[in-house]
Amino acid sequence: MNWPKNWNEKVDFQLELLSRRRKNKKRIAFYPIFTYKAYANLLKASVCEVRKEYVKALEYTDVYVNVIEVSNPTEEEQELIERFKGWAEGNRYLYHLMNGNHEVIDPYLNYLDANPHEILIAFVNIVQAANQHSLDIDYALDRFDPYIKQFNTDMHLKGTYNMQMLNHRYIRFYYELAKYRLNQQRYATGIETLLTSLELSSSSNDDLMSIKSIDLYGKFRRHVTNQQEEQYTRLIEGLSSQNFGSRIKSI
Repeated sequence: MNWPKNWNEKVDFQLELLSRRRKNKKRIAFYPIFTYKAYANLLKASVCEVRKEYVKALEYTDVYVNVIEVSNPTEEEQELIERFKGWAEGNRYLYHLMNGNHEVIDPYLNYLDANPHEILIAFVNIVQAANQHSLDIDYALDRFDPYIKQFNTDMHLKGTYNMQMLNHRYIRFYYELAKYRLNQQRYATGIETLLTSLELSSSSNDDLMSIKSIDLYGKFRRHVTNQQEEQYTRLIEGLSSQNFGSRIKSI
């Protein structure tokens, strides 16, 4: 399952609310009343995103943005309002983009300049949208090239659940980027990127993404170089040694 954008932040936020609840036992509402409705609609929007119901996701986003319009907010309320506003801005760009509205790309990139911690998951979606709607995003990739190059040094993470989720995002990014380049007939760099996706899928035991990478490789195999074919063969042999065949039966 592909978790919604910023899912970890939303879980952390829920835990924070529970913590405040414990600290404010004397207050009937343990945190501001509007927070309940706003957060519920934010989660509804996230569910719609997973279901690719982007228009509905935008509608729920509008709801929680309206809910947080509070007169004379306290310091605590203002802190929560700003957090919801930040989520709403990024999510609106995302939902519009995934729904095929390419005009939001430039403001979305400006948003990412101010929120660099969201660059990875944002570019997973930007490249995916480019593949789905035949968009040219070369200028976006060039603009954030220093960050994308940094992915190469950060992507081999193991251990915690959060690291596994992060690895999955790296895999998805390279897979979508490979598809983008291959569709543009840039076969050399496309295959190279696809092999990166397959290598990371293999090392992370992400069998579903391994299958998708193998399938995409097969579609463009006639364009690979001898060196790339040798690298692919080594990766497949590595998968075989990991009992890959028996694992995929359970997928």
